[in-house]
Amino acid sequence: MPSLGVMELGRQLCGKMRRSRRAEGPVTVTMRGLEIHFYLPDTHPLEFLKDCFTAEELCVEAAKRCYISPLCCNLFGLYDENQQLWYAPNHVIKVTDETCIKLHYRMRFYFTNWHGTSERESPVWRHCISKLRGGLGPQRAPEGIPLLDAASLDYLFAQGQNDFQKGLAVVRCPQSEAEQHEIENECLGMAVLAITHYAMTREIPLSTASNEIR
Repeated sequence: MPSLGVMELGRQLCGKMRRSRRAEGPVTVTMRGLEIHFYLPDTHPLEFLKDCFTAEELCVEAAKRCYISPLCCNLFGLYDENQQLWYAPNHVIKVTDETCIKLHYRMRFYFTNWHGTSERESPVWRHCISKLRGGLGPQRAPEGIPLLDAASLDYLFAQGQNDFQKGLAVVRCPQSEAEQHEIENECLGMAVLAITHYAMTREIPLSTASNEIR
């Protein structure tokens, strides 16, 4: 199957899963004030009708909504998808009756090999004192603690799924037939991972999840 076909299949699967989790809500009304949206399903936007805020203050409120820990909060920011613009932490947003702004809470700073499974790159860890390493021997002890907490991992997964579905995820161009097969396998692997994650969050068998998103 060509790479584009595999990617399109993955996008369709992700789209079906997101639609199946989206409950029917009230009729959409004209937006007023400031809204901060999230990529996590079933997470309602933050709404502000009046007042003055810094982007950092809004990020703190958004982190609380998603249970992002203070350790990982500084990896996130506010993003305007229409303008493709990041808001600096000290940016001041004044919300008035005429304000109509829609932003997304998004992980901005991403470190490759944060999972430590790639042999081509050095793993990325958070520094910690030796006592927190579980008393492991020098050869088995990691260099620190994991970079991301569980809530941040969930959010990064939802954000990546959204980007993949909308065609925003960058996929490298294959330079050989072997690399093309590698990309195809990665795309199919992401689709399988998405189905597995969907089944786990809904606590249903994989076979049932596959039938629901066909």
